[in-house]
Amino acid sequence: MTESVERPSNVAPSPARTTQDAPGSLIIGGRVVDESQSPVSDAVVLINARPTAVDENGWYRFSAESAKPLLIDISAPGYYRVVHTFHRSDFANGVDRVADIELVQKTPQRRLLVFAGDTMLARRYFEPRAGEPVLVRHEHIVADGRKLLQTIKPYIELADFASVNLETQLSSVKLKKRLPKSVTFYSPTELAEILRWAGFDYVALGNNHTWDYQGKGLTSTVKAIDGAQLGYSGAGFDEAEARRPYIAELQGQRFGFLSYVGWAGLF
Repeated sequence: MTESVERPSNVAPSPARTTQDAPGSLIIGGRVVDESQSPVSDAVVLINARPTAVDENGWYRFSAESAKPLLIDISAPGYYRVVHTFHRSDFANGVDRVADIELVQKTPQRRLLVFAGDTMLARRYFEPRAGEPVLVRHEHIVADGRKLLQTIKPYIELADFASVNLETQLSSVKLKKRLPKSVTFYSPTELAEILRWAGFDYVALGNNHTWDYQGKGLTSTVKAIDGAQLGYSGAGFDEAEARRPYIAELQGQRFGFLSYVGWAGLF
C-alpha cells in the first residue's frame, strides 16, 4: 500500500536538470509571493527578456545557457513590478533556488519612491589612472554615459518618482573660477539628459559641490536641468529660492521634496 503526500506550497520543488536542458546550463527555480506569502500564480516572469511559466503555486523554473548576468523581471496585475539581477557565480552548484520574490500590492495611497546617492561625470571617467580604461569619451558623452547607467536603468524605471543627488555642477564650457577647496569639479551638461534617460525625475542640489564654481556654474547647471525636464531643489541665487521645495504630483497626490547639505559650509 502506498501513501500519497501532497507537497505544501511553501516547500521548494527541486529545479533538477531534465533531458531537455542543455549540458552545462544553469538550472534555477524560485517562487513569486505576495506580502502575505501567498503565491502569485498570474505573475509574468521574464529571464533576460525571455518568458518563463509560473504554476498555480507561484513556482517558476528556467535553464540559463548564457554566461551573462541574469535579469529576473517579475510583474503581475495590481502589483509593483520588481527586478533582480544575479550572476552565474551566485549559484554554486549549477542547480539552485532563488529566494522567494515578494510583490508589493498597489493601493490608492502607495507610491514607490527611489532615492539614489551621489552622481557626477568628471575626472577619472575621462582621464583614468594608468592601466584603467577610458569610460567616457568627450565626443561620445551621451552614448558612453548611457552605457554606464544601462544596468541600473531597469531599477530606476520601477519608481513612481526617482531622485538622485547631483554632486557636481554642470557646464559645457571650461569653468575656471573655483572655490579654494581641496576638491572641486564639474560635469558635462549632457549628464542631465543621461539621468533623465535612466529614469530619474528629480536631482537634489543641497550638497557641498553645488557652488564649486559659484554663480556661473550654478547658472549652467540649472539651465541643463531645466532642459532635461528634471525637477530640483536645494540651491538658488537667494535663500528663498534655495529653500523652495520641488512639488511633484504623483497620481493625484502632491509631494514636496527638499534638499539640504548636512553641515555648515565655509563659503
